[in-house]
Amino acid sequence: MFFKTNDGIRINYEDVGQGMPLIFLSGFGGNLIEWEQQQVFFRELGYRTITMDYRNHGRSARTSRGLRVARLSLDLDNLIEKLQLTNVVLIGSSMGAAVIWSYLSLFGTKNVRGSVSIDQSPYGLDDADWEFGALHITNDKLLMDVNRIASLKYTVGKINADLHEKLRRAERDYPFDFVKNEPLMLDNLRQDWRDVLGYIQIPQLFLAGAKSPIWSPEHSTFCKEHVRDGYGEQFIFDDVGHLPHLEANQEFNEVLRTWLQKL
Repeated sequence: MFFKTNDGIRINYEDVGQGMPLIFLSGFGGNLIEWEQQQVFFRELGYRTITMDYRNHGRSARTSRGLRVARLSLDLDNLIEKLQLTNVVLIGSSMGAAVIWSYLSLFGTKNVRGSVSIDQSPYGLDDADWEFGALHITNDKLLMDVNRIASLKYTVGKINADLHEKLRRAERDYPFDFVKNEPLMLDNLRQDWRDVLGYIQIPQLFLAGAKSPIWSPEHSTFCKEHVRDGYGEQFIFDDVGHLPHLEANQEFNEVLRTWLQKL
């Protein structure tokens, strides 16, 4: 299915099932297909599962406009309004978590029941007081070092073979252009969401991969410790890289299921 954003960009999305709505958001360069194992699992539990491809991702339209995290969060708001969603749970992997934090900072929590971040530091660059940036890149070396992120192998665990093949075909049919989307990556890394974490008044779950190639999983500890009392939980997946929902899908699904039952 497709919808048009308020600036005219055609966005691909899927919406299946009934019950409490869960919106799954991928990271930079991701594709909604990567959530297949979560869609099946949570629909069988009675949830409504919604996924979307960002502009310039997957089957969504290609454009040079709006390559910023804030614009992606507005696209998310456009989808939430179109589907007239309330009590939604937002679940974001990597940059998808930044899209959620941007959405919550701009639009508040009136339609949101809870949020989940998956292996995303709330600030993407190292500085004198922060050591959880991507590859310990600092702002003064960002333009020189950003391409190192594109060359990483994000996973440590093994991805389901059938799903891996579907992802490979999707990349072949709808290739992602890292160079043209570099402005989005730069914007993502420069954003600092640490202040946002502290005033969000909904339950937040912070997940991380113990062997993430991008940053230390201790960013999730910081996040848990800097939200309002009683609102934060944390889980670190052993022997997992940057994409726990793909590398350890069964464990991931159980962790998320347990947390959702508390809402």
